[in-house]
Amino acid sequence: MTDVDVVTDWVATASALRGTLEEQAAGSEQARTATDEAVAALRRSGLFTLLIPRELGGPEVDLATFTDTLAALSYADGSLGWTVLANATNTAFAAAFLGDEAVADMFGSGPIEVAAQLSARGTIVSAGDGWQLSGKYSFGSGSGHAAWIGGGAIELVDGQPAMQPNGFPRIRGCYVPRDQVQFTDGWHVMGLEGTGSYDYHITDRLVPDAYTFPLLGPPRRGGPVYRLRVPIIGTAGHAGWALGAARRALDEALAASGRGFMRGLTPVGQMEGYLTELGELDAALRSARSYVLEVFAEAEAFIEHADAPSEELSARVQQAITQCTRVAVDVVRKSFEWSGVSAIRNGVLERAFRDIHVAAQHVTQTRASFANVTRVAIAE
Repeated sequence: MTDVDVVTDWVATASALRGTLEEQAAGSEQARTATDEAVAALRRSGLFTLLIPRELGGPEVDLATFTDTLAALSYADGSLGWTVLANATNTAFAAAFLGDEAVADMFGSGPIEVAAQLSARGTIVSAGDGWQLSGKYSFGSGSGHAAWIGGGAIELVDGQPAMQPNGFPRIRGCYVPRDQVQFTDGWHVMGLEGTGSYDYHITDRLVPDAYTFPLLGPPRRGGPVYRLRVPIIGTAGHAGWALGAARRALDEALAASGRGFMRGLTPVGQMEGYLTELGELDAALRSARSYVLEVFAEAEAFIEHADAPSEELSARVQQAITQCTRVAVDVVRKSFEWSGVSAIRNGVLERAFRDIHVAAQHVTQTRASFANVTRVAIAE
């Protein structure tokens, strides 16, 4: 892999892979998971390691770098950018939150990729020095090549959920070797097809305690950024992904200025409406990026002197990510429209259109993100 100590510009590293990822895009989509060639290139680049703590030899990049690096990857191909987003964050969770025994086992021979669906779709029961885990999971992005697979599970005591003081059940994240997982596929979708986001079962597995962690608990290693906890780190990359996919669509629309036609013989590049709206879309996309990076900087500054994010901070981060995604959807849709008839023969633009609409259905990208910000403000 790339020596992370000598990489000074991860965005440039990602951008340098554009040709390779574009070449592999169609094959990944057909295979419904990243091709072997794409995975090998990403491994050599070191990009799967972006969020691994420095004490384990990783670069431990800040959120702005993560955002712009994912934007560069998703500019080349949405599925492969999403794959890095999923693997990098889940690998970071294993590296920062698991016990020493697990980390030595998983990372002792060098970097590996981890995939997981950490939503509480399983149950887990204390069993001596470990936990008995069962669950049926879906949307395991990046699981086509990951060595370790994880899942979220509700802790049960006497058959009932163990409750926290806030009234919510206790949830643990768990990781097991790939050969302990039954994959059931299920990834037949309209967009992000090349992400290998398979369904899988983990049935009655005894997981040593070191390979589990409280899902909302503090990290065991790494710098302050990991104190932002799983929910923020796990969703932060969605903004960078959306920015890259949308920027590519907008650039494809600009390239169509001389050959796209809107129900007539006039090239769209000569239409005042096209010139105006694409300028507006460019401004909206740049504004969305600026707001995301502003909020990420505030989050990192806050966590330097705190053990956990505040409710207000968590709400603001989610608001920024959701707003960024919504702007990106608008940019892609209008870029497709303004590309005229040329859009129907543009595989890159077509993939961006499908991918962004699937990404926008993610559970974190809902109107609740906006309601939560208002709710916190009213409570103050």
